[in-house]
Amino acid sequence: MLKRHHHIKPAQFIYPEESLISGSTTLFNALLIKCLEKKVMAVCRYISRRNTPPRFIALVPQEEVLDEQNVQVAPPGFHLISLPYADDKRNIDFTEKVPANEEQVDKMKEIVQKLRFKYRSESFENPVLQQHYMNLEALALDLMEPEKAEDLTGITNSGKYRFLRHFLLLMFRNRISSY
Repeated sequence: MLKRHHHIKPAQFIYPEESLISGSTTLFNALLIKCLEKKVMAVCRYISRRNTPPRFIALVPQEEVLDEQNVQVAPPGFHLISLPYADDKRNIDFTEKVPANEEQVDKMKEIVQKLRFKYRSESFENPVLQQHYMNLEALALDLMEPEKAEDLTGITNSGKYRFLRHFLLLMFRNRISSY
């Protein structure tokens, strides 16, 4: 059927709605039964709503599953899976796996340890949003220049990515000349 790389976004599940289209259940069940019997899927052109470009999709049939008490576990229907276009698929050349040495492992442990803390959302305000408010305030009060919002996230321009930079230099010494 489908390969793993054909799944480019979450699937949808479809089933007939007789109240909207008369006879849809009969057609839907006939298609579902034939697909299940022949163990095939349908490839279709799908337009989700008006003014959207069409997509190629796969309709993968699912048989109804009942448990011991005759209670439905999985409904009958089709999984609607968007198929990738040619430019959605890329060939990635994987380089050989190079195990980390002891120094690199120790440095990464240090980085992870420094990144750990007890997170409480009320402790942090969005610095971009706070700066926006400061800009609005300066505009309303006719100030020449807005105040700078305090960034409580801990990512300052002077120390930004210091640990990451050190780790990258440690990992890729011979590939990075100046970072």
